[in-house]
Amino acid sequence: MRRPLSRPVVGQLTVMAAEAESRIYVAGECSVCADAGAAVFMKALHDGSVFFACPSCGCAWENPPRPHVVDTVDPPEKFAPAGFTFARLADISAAGLERLIRGHDVADTWDFSDAPGFSPGGS
Repeated sequence: MRRPLSRPVVGQLTVMAAEAESRIYVAGECSVCADAGAAVFMKALHDGSVFFACPSCGCAWENPPRPHVVDTVDPPEKFAPAGFTFARLADISAAGLERLIRGHDVADTWDFSDAPGFSPGGS
């Protein structure tokens, strides 16, 4: 016999969902600023494509960069001309890039507020 969910459990599920929604995913170190930054999974607003960007130096890449190897120095606008936001796990999985996840963090700890076109809520 199943017991109905109590209010505290429902509240915990709401918190867990909110935490998952505010989670960001990292593909490794930034090639430009190494361990001072990271290659964060981002989503272009115009087509939903996933790319990578570093909040510390503002560089962006189509593929995760190799630490300490600077092949390109492009801005996020190159990959997201209509703006961008943090990619969610569902976006990363849909793009077939889940295997590239090297870690995760809380979105509030990564500041893209100075990056033109960044929209934390994705709109």
